[in-house]
Amino acid sequence: MASNDSPLSRRGFLKGLGALAGAAGAAAAAGCAAPQAGPATAPLPIDPLPVGDKYPAVPATPAAPPPVGQLRVFSALEARTVEALTARIMPGDADDPGAREAGVVSYIDSMLARQEGFVSPTYREPPFAEVYQSAVPPASTGYDVIWVPADQIERYGYQSTQTPREIYRIGVAAVNRHARQAFGADFPDLPEEDQDTIVGQLVDDAVPGFDELSAKAFFLTLRRHTAEGMFADPVYGGNRNLAGWRLVDFPGAQRAYTPLDLAREGHNYRPQSIQDLAPFHPGRLDHPNVILPVSGSELEHQHDPPRR
Repeated sequence: MASNDSPLSRRGFLKGLGALAGAAGAAAAAGCAAPQAGPATAPLPIDPLPVGDKYPAVPATPAAPPPVGQLRVFSALEARTVEALTARIMPGDADDPGAREAGVVSYIDSMLARQEGFVSPTYREPPFAEVYQSAVPPASTGYDVIWVPADQIERYGYQSTQTPREIYRIGVAAVNRHARQAFGADFPDLPEEDQDTIVGQLVDDAVPGFDELSAKAFFLTLRRHTAEGMFADPVYGGNRNLAGWRLVDFPGAQRAYTPLDLAREGHNYRPQSIQDLAPFHPGRLDHPNVILPVSGSELEHQHDPPRR
């Protein structure tokens, strides 16, 4: 496990992704095993990206998390590799859960099964934006490239010929190939010290074999998805047992907050998932999680009931 002073420590990870954790809303049992494609259940279907669909539909919120250990996209080795990589980015153990214990690999696998990993409408036709550092852009080479100043590239959204699913296929294969050549074993079978060395090489763009995308681009994709899987709602497959939300003291999915809740520092809510939001009838205190007054009802101007 990375030390607290390591560049890949939990402290540094949370410091760098604190804003993302809050925006995303974003402990498994001890000794959580790497997911395997078990023979008892058939693989779940993969939803394809419609041919010629420039703007894929946004997937609906799933009714339940994917089954634990059920793979939809990754092979067993790919899942073990991604799990080991995320566990070095966000280390943990049974008492202090990290990416492995929170099931981040299940989140990533489930995400990649929908529209090749695109979770929002994404335009994927040329011209693609390319950055330049000089005072003037390079001469145009055709219609496939538009030159953009480096400090403006974030305005242009997703810029890659590869889908997220293809990025993982390429990246995982390159990482394991390098691990075998440099250390004699696949990445998930290496000691943590050697794994940290390879992750550091990814950060430095120093892993060979990344011909179709850069090693750093793969790492940045992986780091983002590690944060999403750690802090998104558990219904998407990660944040198992609300490990990420407990880590940052986030209350999760709540229907509303009273004026008293908004005025005080901190909260007294038990963290909960979207799945835990109990239905209620406007104006009726069916359970303690109903927020009154309900806008537009005869109770709108009455005082809120005490929260429990």
